[in-house]
Amino acid sequence: ACSASASCTVELRMDDGLGGGLGGGVEYEEEEEVDEGEGAGAVWDIFHADDAPAITAFLWKVAGEEGFAHSLAHPIHDACFYLDRKLRARLKAEVGVVGWRFTQHEGDAVFIPAGCPHQVFNLSSSIKVAEDFVSPEHLHRCLALTEEFRKLPKYHRRSDDTLGVKEILVHSVSHALSVLLAASRSASAPLPHPPTDKPSKSEAQAFSSSRRSATPTRARPAASTSRAPPRRRISPPPRPRASTSPRG
Repeated sequence: ACSASASCTVELRMDDGLGGGLGGGVEYEEEEEVDEGEGAGAVWDIFHADDAPAITAFLWKVAGEEGFAHSLAHPIHDACFYLDRKLRARLKAEVGVVGWRFTQHEGDAVFIPAGCPHQVFNLSSSIKVAEDFVSPEHLHRCLALTEEFRKLPKYHRRSDDTLGVKEILVHSVSHALSVLLAASRSASAPLPHPPTDKPSKSEAQAFSSSRRSATPTRARPAASTSRAPPRRRISPPPRPRASTSPRG
């Protein structure tokens, strides 16, 4: 069935080797140019997201020709069409839209950008593992498809916003703002030691003490020009002694 995803999708297909039924509601003989090599599991057709409106209009036209347009909510989101070889030829001739067609083998991963209509033709019984995610590059397409799903009838299987694109956007913006706010606060905070050409008093004292501790012990000179010479003691003159000789 032809469908479009509201998110980017990576699908991993693992063949179980049992063979059997075919998917998509189309007989195997109606298809051609399929790779039946070892491990071939499915044939994909992926169209550009910009071609979705043209494909939608084309499918409405086909549904009107076949008389079941009144029962459709959306020809792509209902996943009720498979573009076989004849319809793909009409799509190219009438609308000018051509997709990418390739075969997925066992273990291959297929990346589907958001909003790209795609269809899968199973070659054998297989197990599909899919993971949806939202990428910033395709956020606008995710939001646009979310609005399309919202307009579908309530009973439609796509009417619920299972991915939560808007919630993801709110939390992403909140996280980005918190990171920017933390970065601006750290940038406006003063530096712990602003650079200066002249060392501070504490740095000069630390440098002086480190030099004194690293200088080897040396004998101090006897005389220093920075000190005054020591004072000399001046002995008092000898006292006169009394003479014992008689006066003449």
